[in-house]
Amino acid sequence: MSEKENLNEQNVEVGAEKQEKKFCEYCGNEISPDDKFCSNCGKSTEVKEKIPLICECGTPYQEGQKYCSKCGAKLGKSILDKIKVEDSTKVEDEITEEDISENKGMAVLCYLGILLLIPLLTKPQSKYIRFHSNQGIILMLAGIILTIIFIIPILGWIVGLLGYIFIGVCGIMGIINAIKGKVKRLPLIGKYNILK
Repeated sequence: MSEKENLNEQNVEVGAEKQEKKFCEYCGNEISPDDKFCSNCGKSTEVKEKIPLICECGTPYQEGQKYCSKCGAKLGKSILDKIKVEDSTKVEDEITEEDISENKGMAVLCYLGILLLIPLLTKPQSKYIRFHSNQGIILMLAGIILTIIFIIPILGWIVGLLGYIFIGVCGIMGIINAIKGKVKRLPLIGKYNILK
C-alpha cells in the first residue's frame, strides 16, 4: 500500500470520527450518535422540532418577519403561543391539599356549562378551581363548535353525535375527579390551558 493511500484512509477515519461526535444540548457531555439519552444528565438526546410560527389569520411565517404576507398584520407572538401546552406536572404540583378539600363541591360546577362562572368568580385565587374551570371552558367551547358542525347534514350529524358523546364522557370524568379531589387532566383536551 502506498503512502498516499494510507494517508487517504487515515483522513477518512478521522472524518468519520468527527461526524460521529455528538454533545448533549443540556450538559455538554459527549455522547454517541446511537444514544437516546445522555449518560451524564439522563436527558433525551433527540432534537425537538420547532413549533411553527402562525399569524392570527392562519398564515405561517418565518422568525424575524415583521408583517404577515397575507393579511399585513404586525407579527408578534405566534397564535400557538397563546394556547399554552404545558407539562402536565407543573400546574398540578402547585395545588395544595387544603385548596382541594375546601373547593371539591364548587369544582363540580366547572363541568356544568355556564355554571362554571360561579366557582370561577367566587374563588378566583383557588388553583384547584382554576384547573377544573379550564377544562370546563374547553368542554363548553368544544360543545359550541360541535353545535355548528351539527348543522351540516349527515356527516355533521355523525361527527356531532360522536363529539357530544365524547364531551359527555369527559364531563362525567371531570365531575368524578372534582368530587374525589383529583387533579387529573381529561383525555385529548386536558393538555390545553386557557386560564393562566
